[in-house]
Amino acid sequence: MTVSRPNEARATGSSKLSYRRRAALAMRWLQRRTHEGEFYFFRHLGDHEGVFFDVGANVGQSALSFRANNKSHSIISFEANPDLESNLAFVALLLPRFEYRMHGLGSAEGEGTLFVPDVGSVHAHAAGSSDMAFLERRHTDLAMRHKSGRITFSERRFRIMRMDDLGVRPDVVKIDVEGSECDVLRGMAGIMAAQPPIVLMEIKFGDGHARQLLEENGYMLFSYDAHSDSLKLPTPDSVNVICLHRDVHTERFEHLCR
Repeated sequence: MTVSRPNEARATGSSKLSYRRRAALAMRWLQRRTHEGEFYFFRHLGDHEGVFFDVGANVGQSALSFRANNKSHSIISFEANPDLESNLAFVALLLPRFEYRMHGLGSAEGEGTLFVPDVGSVHAHAAGSSDMAFLERRHTDLAMRHKSGRITFSERRFRIMRMDDLGVRPDVVKIDVEGSECDVLRGMAGIMAAQPPIVLMEIKFGDGHARQLLEENGYMLFSYDAHSDSLKLPTPDSVNVICLHRDVHTERFEHLCR
């Protein structure tokens, strides 16, 4: 496995892809389409004001999907990869009450390195991770998905902050950080203790530790079925989980547990 610096050819390929992404994002917003079914759950938040934290924003698809299903919450997106800032700036033109911050969230303030898989002339930004061991476990899967026998990785340096130190208390937190879920959860321990938010988290390799952290902080994990508009216990095939605090959220959403 090779780690390299970004080169001009790859940057050009990524730039062209970025324009296509923005066109797709604009079309998604015009059609009010949701990229993952779990975001339909947020229709049940009601009309009260709140704050949605989009941790691991990528190109802004989660912010668009959340806004399509909830009009009342403000949205703050966090993205560690500086290459994706232009996409989030474009989303800011589309969405009301949206802002983005170009840094990661973790268990301690500092700096980190993001490893982005390079497939041919294109950076696979969605698969970038600060956990190289995580990427090594995914290497075979990445090669198969991108139909490439050889994948290299380029590096991006980024700033890390703790969610507890931001001075904002989110009502909803989405976490999709490619193997760094536990770091994000540890950095929001104070928030979970004082004012537990609803958490939407993508399950990846080694997710058992993240589940344990959530359960130790009073959360129950559910899968959301958009077709039946219901919450169910997660199965081994579940990709995303809705995490509700047993003392704060479960009574509010118990009508969905069927």
